[in-house]
Amino acid sequence: MSSGSLIAQKIRPRYVQKSCVIVVTTRNYTSVTWVKTRSMEASEPRQEDTPGIDEITALTAELDAIDPGRTQPAPTRPERRAPLVQIGRIQDGGLAPAVAAIVERGVRRRPQLAPGELEVELKVEGPYPATRILFSGSKVLVEDAHAEAPQLRVEGPLTDLIHLMSAPVAVFGLPNPIRPHGRAALSKVATGRVRFEGPMALRRRLLQLLHV
Repeated sequence: MSSGSLIAQKIRPRYVQKSCVIVVTTRNYTSVTWVKTRSMEASEPRQEDTPGIDEITALTAELDAIDPGRTQPAPTRPERRAPLVQIGRIQDGGLAPAVAAIVERGVRRRPQLAPGELEVELKVEGPYPATRILFSGSKVLVEDAHAEAPQLRVEGPLTDLIHLMSAPVAVFGLPNPIRPHGRAALSKVATGRVRFEGPMALRRRLLQLLHV
């Protein structure tokens, strides 16, 4: 039975001769409006002009049964806030301030990619000390120090690491092999110039987060 037929059956016996019903039905709600007619106001008691709330509630409940696909509006999901990036220990010639700036930019632009709990050790070849990146919920600590128990290690020359972070990204967070810059970045990993230790999923996530 259609919604219109149900409404006509429910209302006609008592109200069709004295009122007009307007029903608007969408996926998210049903609006029932009761409009009085002038010709019936003088001959019928005033309290009879409008159906009770119980009748309207029952009517909309039956409409829900006919169209069970209608749903309430989905609640608005709050956006995830970017974690606070802090700089810890700094050594002479260390890269922690520069790495912190890249991390801060990444979590501010893509907060959904910030890991909840993750420790990363970044080692740039040459005289540079190791850089520790510690994600811990609402904070990220970046400092010139070896990681204590890293789940991910990244090592390579500075120029190659910059090349990898700036390469155009395709699906899954990896450099795009269709683009020359992307192929060149992938070759850095394939030839061992840039080395990763850790799960592939964490590698992709870190590359997406630090992409500049």
